[in-house]
Amino acid sequence: MLRLRRFVPIFALVSQLGAISASLTVRPSFLLVDEDWDLSKLLPVEICSDNVRIIAGDPGRFFTVVQLNATCSTLRVNKNFDADKVGTDGSPGESFSLVLQGGRRSRATLEIQTSPGGFAIATLRTRDVDTGISGMARFSVDNDLFAVDKAKCLAKECYTTIRLARTLDFETQRAHHVLVTAEDGNPHSNRTNSAIHALTIHVIDEDDEPPIFVTDLSKPIQLSASQAVGDVIVTLRAVDGDEVMTNKTKIRYSIEENEYLEIEPTSGSVKLKKMPGPHIELRVKVTATEESGRGMESVDVLRVRGPPEQKTEDQVKFAELCESPAYSARIKEGASDFEEPLIVRLTSPVNPSALRIEGAGAAFVVDPSSTSVDVRIVPSNASLVDYEKQKTMELFVGYVIFQSCVLHPS
Repeated sequence: MLRLRRFVPIFALVSQLGAISASLTVRPSFLLVDEDWDLSKLLPVEICSDNVRIIAGDPGRFFTVVQLNATCSTLRVNKNFDADKVGTDGSPGESFSLVLQGGRRSRATLEIQTSPGGFAIATLRTRDVDTGISGMARFSVDNDLFAVDKAKCLAKECYTTIRLARTLDFETQRAHHVLVTAEDGNPHSNRTNSAIHALTIHVIDEDDEPPIFVTDLSKPIQLSASQAVGDVIVTLRAVDGDEVMTNKTKIRYSIEENEYLEIEPTSGSVKLKKMPGPHIELRVKVTATEESGRGMESVDVLRVRGPPEQKTEDQVKFAELCESPAYSARIKEGASDFEEPLIVRLTSPVNPSALRIEGAGAAFVVDPSSTSVDVRIVPSNASLVDYEKQKTMELFVGYVIFQSCVLHPS
């Protein structure tokens, strides 16, 4: 118990009790602290154990554990005390009762499977040198998932059993920290002593979850023209939905009967039996089944699209048609040709007859004397150009409408 008074505040530390708590020591376990304690100073207390932390008794976070050396720690005060507050027992002054947890060996650690309410977890025992009512313990727990039996006392020792109040679930919470308090003395008197024992209860995962597909099946698999019958197009992988069994349970795979795909049961490799057409999207069910345990299974849908339709040679789209993206030329009204020949150099050989001019009606054409790489543009009927209204114009020389470059006659 910890109490703070204006002049002689009292600070007490309670470590975890029980036969296994010997590895955690607190010196001193009872400490007087001034109300105006300097927050830059550490408290004169030594807590020796590894991985020390405060697990109860400090909801306002007044204290922080500070490492002193490899084996011991101490406490730092985070904010000022108030001796004007009333303690839990009605006396003036703040009071604290801290429960400290050390390393794994300084606490009771139990492991249980998912069990029904009323399941007996452990039996706890206290020993008290007092006689009569002062030596009879009353037990309580701080967690409503658990309960304790009414104490039975004999020869200065009292016993209780901690039980499940209701079924635990691994998927909801994997570990529970439980504080069991034993109090002696008259419950109607302030002269009582208490001891706190910390239990950590780990819930063992039960084999109650079906397999989970790790392979992403949310998007269809697009086949390519280079793939052939017998090729593996995807390898399915699933794991046991129960986490602790993930790397232990063997999974077998199956696929619903179809004419295009088959699966290797142990590896999950999906192979082509027949190539689907370019406009076909297959939707087939795949199943992952546990080989052991309850043999639970999961079903998902595998989608596969046929290869895209192949384009004919005259549909080939060139990356670039012309060496330059734009060309300019000048022509005088009534003239039969540009002032300087308008030559368009192509990046790849093209049959000149396949080229066309867009944007000027029939006023300009491709000169029949053009080569497959040097294309000359000439006027065909200059009278079609309105020189009064069109000071400049924009033409396009293109190959089967897929690629073009820009001409700027003016």
